[in-house]
Amino acid sequence: MNILVNGIDVLDESNIGRSFEEIQTNPNCITIITQISDDKQKIIINIPDNRNGKNEELK
Repeated sequence: MNILVNGIDVLDESNIGRSFEEIQTNPNCITIITQISDDKQKIIINIPDNRNGKNEELK
C-alpha cells in the first residue's frame, strides 16, 4: 500500500502546472503486473517505474 500511496503522491505532484486538457490527453497511470511463479508457489507483483525514479539525494 505504501508503494501505491507514494506513487499516487508523485503523480499528483507531476500534474502541478498542467492544464485539465493536458492531463486528459496524457494522463498519468500506475501499472501493476501480476503473475504466478513457474512453480506456482509464489505470486509476483511488478510495479514498473515509468517516471524519473528516485534522485540520488533521496536514495
